[in-house]
Amino acid sequence: MRGKTSLAGAAALLFLLAGAGYEPGGPTSIPPREQAPIEIYYHERPPYTVTAANGTVCGVLADPAAHFLRAADIPFTWVLMPAKRQLQAVRGNDRPACALGWFKRPDRETYGRYTRLPLYTDRPMALLGRAGDARLKRLATLNELFSDHDLVLLIKDGYSYGAQLDRAIAALTPRTDRSTAENLNMATMVAKGRADYMLISQDEAPALLDALDRDTASRLAVYDNVRDMPMGSARYLICSHKVGLETMRRLDAVMARERRAEAGAQHVP
Repeated sequence: MRGKTSLAGAAALLFLLAGAGYEPGGPTSIPPREQAPIEIYYHERPPYTVTAANGTVCGVLADPAAHFLRAADIPFTWVLMPAKRQLQAVRGNDRPACALGWFKRPDRETYGRYTRLPLYTDRPMALLGRAGDARLKRLATLNELFSDHDLVLLIKDGYSYGAQLDRAIAALTPRTDRSTAENLNMATMVAKGRADYMLISQDEAPALLDALDRDTASRLAVYDNVRDMPMGSARYLICSHKVGLETMRRLDAVMARERRAEAGAQHVP
């Protein structure tokens, strides 16, 4: 009799759990509002991400990311973190976290989950070098640029400049100097002569020059004369595996729905 009662109780418990979204042998389904906030890693990089005076994080990457996360009912919090540490933290996978605005690369896909659609696609890259540098003015192709070993390219260590530029740098082996600094400090290094130029998105260049002190900015110039500079790369959220597949699917669905709506609105006569 006691055995029958136990079996009946177990069956009732399984029935109740199934109604709450439990699958035997599978994960429980956690309602969105009960999830722990996902940490969104960013670094100061106008116009992509900027911390306003009131503490709000905004920019051409931060604004759509926040909009899509809220629309998907995914709680999140902004965490300011140096660029190089962001991917290390995602790879560490010790908490639900995403790094904002990273290019998609096969090696990163081994440890991170990307959003299916990008948050933003850059304009083409340009060169940031010292003003009046005749050597940079005369170079018209990537082959000429990266094969000129009189010039030193300042590269951010552990960073990707997009698949085509990464391949060109690896194949043509320009003289390089590496830095872990953010772009603002790298631009100062170029102005002071540590290197001859750095690669920078045309989106970022005006804001970067505005952020520098007047003397440093006056010693720099943007060169966009390399004819075969590739189109800008797409920037995504890359998330640790602690961000569940269901959460990623919900975010992807919202992004796809809103992008379709944007495309439809653009074609309305």
